[in-house]
Amino acid sequence: MKTRTIEKPDFHGKWNEIEASALPVRPGIPGRQPFWNIYSTKGFMYAPAFDLKEIAGATSYRFTVVPKDGHPALSFVAATPWSALSPVWNKIPVGFVKLTVEGVDGDGVVGMAGIRYFYRKALFDGKGPEAVRGYRECGALKLKHLYESSYVQYWLNHDAPDPDYVYYCYPSKMIGAVLVGLVHYSRINPLAKDKALIMARHAADFLIRISAPKGSFYPYLPPTYLGESWSAKNQNDVVMMVYPGEIAMGYLDLYDATCDTCYFEAAERIATTFAKTQLPNGTWPIKVKPGTGEVVSKNDAIPIDVIRLFQRLNVQYGHRKFRSLAKKAIDWIIANPITTFNWEGQLEDVEPSAPYTNLSKGQACDVARYLLDHVGDNPKYQSWALEIIRFAEDQFVIWSHPNPDLKPNNWLTPCALEQYVWMRPINASASDMIYAWAVAYKHTGQKIFRLKAQAMANAMTVSQLPDGELPTYWHHTGDCWMNCSVYSAITMIKLEEIYGILS
Repeated sequence: MKTRTIEKPDFHGKWNEIEASALPVRPGIPGRQPFWNIYSTKGFMYAPAFDLKEIAGATSYRFTVVPKDGHPALSFVAATPWSALSPVWNKIPVGFVKLTVEGVDGDGVVGMAGIRYFYRKALFDGKGPEAVRGYRECGALKLKHLYESSYVQYWLNHDAPDPDYVYYCYPSKMIGAVLVGLVHYSRINPLAKDKALIMARHAADFLIRISAPKGSFYPYLPPTYLGESWSAKNQNDVVMMVYPGEIAMGYLDLYDATCDTCYFEAAERIATTFAKTQLPNGTWPIKVKPGTGEVVSKNDAIPIDVIRLFQRLNVQYGHRKFRSLAKKAIDWIIANPITTFNWEGQLEDVEPSAPYTNLSKGQACDVARYLLDHVGDNPKYQSWALEIIRFAEDQFVIWSHPNPDLKPNNWLTPCALEQYVWMRPINASASDMIYAWAVAYKHTGQKIFRLKAQAMANAMTVSQLPDGELPTYWHHTGDCWMNCSVYSAITMIKLEEIYGILS
């Protein structure tokens, strides 16, 4: 594959990427700031700091870094065993590393603070594949593919999903993607508008019809699971609370396109349910049973989609009653993942996890975008957002030379991985990063964010199949999740239309 220098990075301007890599991402401090990287095993792009214990009698700590490939060992002395590897970070070659930290008193070793093994990841070097087509063209081509797909065309003459498309077992995620994708396609292709909106209506009507009934503990929420395929088995009575807000936003899109108030009312009913069930701490349980009110998991939801719903109802439609509720939810996010960096992967096919064991970057990037778009609300929002984006890149972006333990055969790079329990190159993960960098570029003007968005977006165009499909996996084309491709397509369109970032 041919590569090109997208634009020579200005490493001597406002942002020096090489120097910045020595700055740790939210380094832990015992008793004050949690160490989020306890279970991070697949690599670091930015200098890490580890939770290593103090040694009785030690007056300082000797850090020794030994690259596995035979490069010379590197060493420095620091005051604490949890100091970041900043002094030597940019001298460590890409590859596997052994870190040893010893407590010393003068020249003598008084104890071992700890040993860590990790992979030193490659930094962004300003290079990426050549774009196959323009970003808007890429996204539009995928939405055309969605519109023409048999399992979507099925909605034209049916009021229920195509039983042959197995992923409809996740109705909120997949049927929601049909709804959002078709409404968006109706805007960019007037010739397809009428049929696209008919199909979108049928999809929305089905979701409304199968939602929790009036009188439930959580009325009007659309189901997360349907049928017995995959993770839906034995979970049809469970709703994962990260999805209904997204569906309500789709209803509002459809209302804007059709002026049919039934869809606005459906969205407002979902928002009202969230309003009535918000916990005192400001969020909601991650999983509930609407029929009985049972809380299925003790984990809390990261409620960024509910916040966006509340904000849209307030700003676009003047429904001010949701403003204070959005503020409570934002306060929860600030007090929890923004403080702890426990960016848990919250997806319907993965069980809620213990803190830090399954970090992800999807909702982290969503929160970062929200913070940047609302910088006027809090002077700390921008710095928080940029640190979250650095975390996401550090843990989940691969610019080149992937960790061999990930078995990266046939990987297209650059790419972005999904979550600790599924470290695979996924189009939606690339989309998360592209979108976050685009918003960061808009609000800061720092060229490095535009360059990174371009490099990853160019790779998205390379991944696209001749029929317009954007395959979920960037190392094989045998499995395509409709939601991943639809939202990736919309991100590519926004990249050009809204943020003015061109291929």
